[in-house]
Amino acid sequence: MSRSRKQHRRRQEKEKAAIKGTTEPVRSEADTGEGDRARTRTSKWPVLKAVAIFVGVMGGFYAIDYYTPLLTGDGIESYLSWIARSAAAILTLLGHEASTNGTSIVSSEFAVRVVRGCDALDPTVAFVAAVLASPVSFKLKLPGLVAGIISLLLINIVRIVTLFFVGVHFRKIFDMMHYEFWQAAFIALAIAFWAVWVQWATRRPGRIDDVAS
Repeated sequence: MSRSRKQHRRRQEKEKAAIKGTTEPVRSEADTGEGDRARTRTSKWPVLKAVAIFVGVMGGFYAIDYYTPLLTGDGIESYLSWIARSAAAILTLLGHEASTNGTSIVSSEFAVRVVRGCDALDPTVAFVAAVLASPVSFKLKLPGLVAGIISLLLINIVRIVTLFFVGVHFRKIFDMMHYEFWQAAFIALAIAFWAVWVQWATRRPGRIDDVAS
């Protein structure tokens, strides 16, 4: 009698299991497609955010440049004068008796004037925009911003010094070095600094930006 009850109970359990299996929800093609679309939207969001940040920073900078006096007033003149004084000091150390008059570097051999466009602001802002747009935490962005900005500004002083030397010794190629070589070189340097920083930042712990993810 006991064995019969056990067999009956087993049959009931099998019937319940079969009924449960037939009533489990089945994902339709529509549900699957909606899930795929949701994942696609999620995967596109960091890219769209990065593009928006980069365009926003660059657009804001050029809007300030063209529509406000901030980059044409005393502030920018003081910065350009600092570049001129720094380059003149290096030239004097290298044996050229250079002095400054405002934003101009003057010697008995040659003279140049540091103007807007010779300040490295454009490639520096592009570097800043690229770093800010990268999907890593801000604590990793900050050292990259500081190191990149300082490096680009110092290299710009080196650029002024080399252009002065070119003007003294190779005046025929001055325009080519000024408008072609160094402009392209600064763009390449900004990209290179960003790439080096990305390699460093993506290998650090806690690199993912919680907002971007």
